[in-house]
Amino acid sequence: DTQTHFREPGSTDTEDLHSGSRAAIVGGITSVFEMPNTNPPTSNKIEFQKKIDLAKNRMYCNHAFYFGATADNANELADLKNLEGCCGIKLFAGSSTGNLLVADEKDIDTVFQNSSKVVAVHSEDEEILNINKKLIKNGDVHSHPTWRSVECAMSSTRRIVRIAEKYNKKAHVLHITTKEEIDFLSQHKGNITFEITPQHLTIYAPDCYDKLGTYAQMNPPLRDKSHYDRLWYGVKNNLNDTIGSDHAPHLKENKENKNLLMYCTGGIRCEKASAYYKHKGFKNVFQLEGGIIEYTRQVKSEHLENKFLGKNFVFDHRRAEKISDHVVANCHQCGSPCDVHVNCANEACHLLFIQCKDCSEKMETTCSAECQEIIQLPYEEQKKLRKGSHASNKIFKKGRSEKLLFKN
Repeated sequence: DTQTHFREPGSTDTEDLHSGSRAAIVGGITSVFEMPNTNPPTSNKIEFQKKIDLAKNRMYCNHAFYFGATADNANELADLKNLEGCCGIKLFAGSSTGNLLVADEKDIDTVFQNSSKVVAVHSEDEEILNINKKLIKNGDVHSHPTWRSVECAMSSTRRIVRIAEKYNKKAHVLHITTKEEIDFLSQHKGNITFEITPQHLTIYAPDCYDKLGTYAQMNPPLRDKSHYDRLWYGVKNNLNDTIGSDHAPHLKENKENKNLLMYCTGGIRCEKASAYYKHKGFKNVFQLEGGIIEYTRQVKSEHLENKFLGKNFVFDHRRAEKISDHVVANCHQCGSPCDVHVNCANEACHLLFIQCKDCSEKMETTCSAECQEIIQLPYEEQKKLRKGSHASNKIFKKGRSEKLLFKN
């Protein structure tokens, strides 16, 4: 099975490498290629090796893993040819489960230009997806194939083929859902291959949504019978190259009318988070009046059970209010229990990360040896290093750093 999602690390309450591989064997599958959109994503060699280690002596079937493409890991993508256990590169051109997304054409171009293995693509046009969000009807799953439209799929697939052919690189387009893509891709064989999934060959809209509701919701979506028929035409005439399951488990409770209560402190981030969850299908999204601060007050004054663990961290001046005595994080540099957020003292980096007192003293509140060297320079020389657009993408980059070995 050339497309599976076993959810480890990060979502092992749904499935893990052990249980997923057992299920594969029971279903008659002896080998699997597993996807990188986990938490954290498998998008650098450190996380890739961690996944290899997690699989050792726990997976029952033959296995290999995809390496996740991002907008800024081109150097690693160019050095995967001999990486043991790596079956290819996974590129999310459209948003789906997880936070691996490479939406801009220049970044997609960079991925293919630097790719040293076949690039498997979730092919949906993110720009069209964002425009089409106005077509979403909350609570009506029938609108799913409307806003994740045929145009959205075709626009992306044309672009992927054009870029792959420009660099003479191999592209594998995953889970084709439209008759237009079948006809287009059948004219671009050779370095271009494509996959069809069993679910898109089994059920179709609108019947699937009438009978199954959100259980039939997937990305890209199940479409009407004209697309279903053309997919079967492709299979019967050997146009597709693989059939992959896109096995991707979700908890039943996340597919139903679950109440979601947010302990927000308010502001734009809270509203954005609420909109995100509604977009993902949660119908009943609530915000606690007064946020976590009011919640803490009520817990103390009314002697209630505190269900919020750890600190409430806010971005302003990196302040945090202790809600419980639990320490739920670890130092990103040494791995010891810690929940203190800092910014790297090198202003050209300004990385936000968690650092314990010992590491702070040792590293002088910097995230790496390189940054520690820079802060020893005269201030005017540091300012010169920060000048120019080439340095701008290094500033305010949140927690993206391979130097932080214990960042989960």
